[in-house]
Amino acid sequence: MNHYLFIVEGAHDVALLSSILRLLDYKNVKNFNEIVYPLDNLIMDKFPIEKNNLEVYNNMPSFFYKDNKNLCIVTANGETKLIKTLDNCISKFRLDELDYINKVVIFCDGDLKGRDQKIHDLIKWSFPKDHNLEISKKRLEKGFVSLTNMEFIKIPLSFFVMPNNKDSGRLEEILLQAIEHTDGELLDEVDLFLSRIPDEYKKRWGDENSKCDKTRIACTGNVKAPGSSMSVLITSGRWITSETIESCESLNCIYRYIKNTLA
Repeated sequence: MNHYLFIVEGAHDVALLSSILRLLDYKNVKNFNEIVYPLDNLIMDKFPIEKNNLEVYNNMPSFFYKDNKNLCIVTANGETKLIKTLDNCISKFRLDELDYINKVVIFCDGDLKGRDQKIHDLIKWSFPKDHNLEISKKRLEKGFVSLTNMEFIKIPLSFFVMPNNKDSGRLEEILLQAIEHTDGELLDEVDLFLSRIPDEYKKRWGDENSKCDKTRIACTGNVKAPGSSMSVLITSGRWITSETIESCESLNCIYRYIKNTLA
């Protein structure tokens, strides 16, 4: 058995990866009893309440399988929590169980930075002077997950920085490439509509965030599927298809990366 752990920023990343895994013939585990050892350690055993805050997220991991390969996707709910989430996941395994993990991949947006700078900053943010992480920063920088003072633990680690594991950008750029291919005329109409909206409603849109692109995607999708969330739109099967995999460069890039990682 081969076991993989993917850590992602949020629900939209889970939706994108789930759609790609579907095209790779992976099945989503729906039954609690079908989650294999030792990935079953990652199942929540209580409702996640942080600091008495009732505004909580559903952090239930997503599990997939194909033949002898098993995969768990865990949501961090934000890029600043990616490595902390990895640390929390690792802490749920006994030392001998960590030998079962073949690889860990962290997926994040490049935003305004290229791949190398984003990874450097992500690791730097995650290890302040007063950090309480158990994983080793030094080994993380070298592409492995290890515990501090336990170098015999050495799980291969890599990062995929969206949209293409090279340039600056975000998940939304991957989706928009696919939408331009499948619903280009509708997207043009949405852009025309948004151009006519007064600037006061768009004053929080900017290069430093993805609010504009999220709006473009949501408006285009909800014309065809009113009331649908972004995650539902992504997993609908219209935008992430075998055809768009071949025709959209960034989508093809992440598809090939996942395929090769799980080979």
